[in-house]
Amino acid sequence: MDWWHHQTSFFTLGLIFLFWAVVSTCTGVAPTRAGVARRDKDPRKFWWTVALIYLGAIFFFYCHLYGRPW
Repeated sequence: MDWWHHQTSFFTLGLIFLFWAVVSTCTGVAPTRAGVARRDKDPRKFWWTVALIYLGAIFFFYCHLYGRPW
């Protein structure tokens, strides 16, 4: 069984994404494909990026608890 299909890997990825989202929320800087989004200069792009990171964490925790949806 490879690493990607192991249940612990989903928990680890969920923790990484959750940590990443919390750090982005606290610092006010979120990475995007075009660079970085800052909370004070472009709040809409910043909050969308942070929301997607949080959704990624929720997805990986879901996969850990209930198995892969595919």
